[in-house]
This record gives sequence, C-alpha cells and structure tokens, in this order.
Amino acid sequence: MNFQPARKKPFKIKKKVTVDPSFDSDAQAFITAAGISDSAIQNAVNSLVLSLKSAGIWNDLIAFYPFVGGNATAHSYNLKNPATFQGTFVGSPTHSADGVAFNGTSQYMQTGIIPSTNLGLNSGHLMAHIKTASTTTGRRVMGAKAASDYFCELVPLGTSSNVGARINGLASTNVVSSTDQAGFFLAWRKVSTEAVHQKNTTQGTDPSISTGRASVEILIGCVNGNGTPQSHIANTVYGTSVGTADGFDSAVGLSFNQIMADFKTALGRA
Repeated sequence: MNFQPARKKPFKIKKKVTVDPSFDSDAQAFITAAGISDSAIQNAVNSLVLSLKSAGIWNDLIAFYPFVGGNATAHSYNLKNPATFQGTFVGSPTHSADGVAFNGTSQYMQTGIIPSTNLGLNSGHLMAHIKTASTTTGRRVMGAKAASDYFCELVPLGTSSNVGARINGLASTNVVSSTDQAGFFLAWRKVSTEAVHQKNTTQGTDPSISTGRASVEILIGCVNGNGTPQSHIANTVYGTSVGTADGFDSAVGLSFNQIMADFKTALGRA
C-alpha cells in the first residue's frame, strides 16, 4: 500500500451542543457527534435529513458527508450514521464553511467504504457536489479501482469534455457530453442500467452489465488505484455520498440535485 500516513486527530474536549428536540433523531445524532452549535447549520442539516427521507434517498445511503462545521473533525462525520465510516483526511486539505478544498496533488479523504464489502454488485451510487468547474481532464472526485479494473468512480471532466462514471464496471465507461463540470454529479447503477445526472439533467443512461466490485476503499478527492491514491482533483467539495441505488430512478436523481441545491443555499455557500 502506498497511502500516506493519516494525520492523527488531536484530542479535543467537545463543547456541549444543544439541539432542538423537535429535530429528526438522525439529524440530532449527527449534529451532536460533529459538535455543531451554529443554529443555522443545525436547521440546514435537519432540513437535509427530512428531504432525503421524503425523496426516498435516505435508505440507500451508506455514507453521506455534508462537510459542515468548518473543521476536519466535523467534516469527517457520516450523516447517515456518525458511528460508522468516519472519514480520515490525508495531506491536510483546507477546511472552511464551504466544505473541503483538495489541492489536486496529494490530499484526499479515506472513507473505509469498500465496494466488494459494502456495495451490492448490481446496486450502487456515488454523489458529489463540487464548487467550481474542473479544468484538468481525467481527475476523479471520488472512487476506487481494483487490479482487475473493476471501477467505482465519478469523473467530472473526462478526456473529451464529458462526465464519466463507472459503477462496478470494467474499462468501458458511461460518458456523456457536458459543457459545465461544476455543481451536482450523481452516478448510479441498478442491475444493468447505469445513469449519470448533472445538476437538473439526466445526462445519459447506459445498459452496461456490472462485472465486479473493487476490493479497496473509496477515497474522496481522488481515486484509490488498487492501493495508490491517484488522479487527484483540485476543487472544493461541498459534500458527497456513497450507497446503494435500490430506490433510484431519473426522478429521484433530479430530486437529489434539488436537495443539494437547497442545502447549499441554506448554508449560504458561495
């Protein structure tokens, strides 16, 4: 393995966080774990959880990293279940109210989510919401790749000015034309259908058969190339999710985009 040593998290005594008891219990658990005391962020998180549940997305989540709180500790927590898949940042990316800014060379986040263990062969999704358009082709905002070329990755800007995505597939990829590589990106697979959504558009679907699952963990900020972080992206990531896609279809994809747009607005992100 060629991973850089992860930064040790400094020991900190968390301030007591007061959460509105009327909030959804899952929102309360995340807010408490992440130590978020700002009432505006708390309200935005509660609305996010309620919207994800209303849209039928919540049950398909394994992990959701909303990157709120403005620091590495808060950004590491998994909204779906703060006790699982807490992220570990490597290379000291920049943390702010906007999310996590990766430098495109050496920074990423380890998730502990391994497709061969945590994702089904015929059901999976990756979502990323990024701040600016990618300017370098072939960079991965998140993903994992096994030695056998089984991929689970999201590529905002491919070699032909397109969006690329592979969910449990080989070298052939689902690519669609795009002239705007910023904002919301979602790729999902359900049985032999693979789809890509960008912002409020279903960019394309591909009847590709799933062939296998990567046996290394998914990284955010780059792709895990069978144990080697590679194809790093230089961008600020507002948030990401990983999970199944049992309840996904084009309508759900469009709803997911709106939910993320509303969350961005609620937080006052640039």
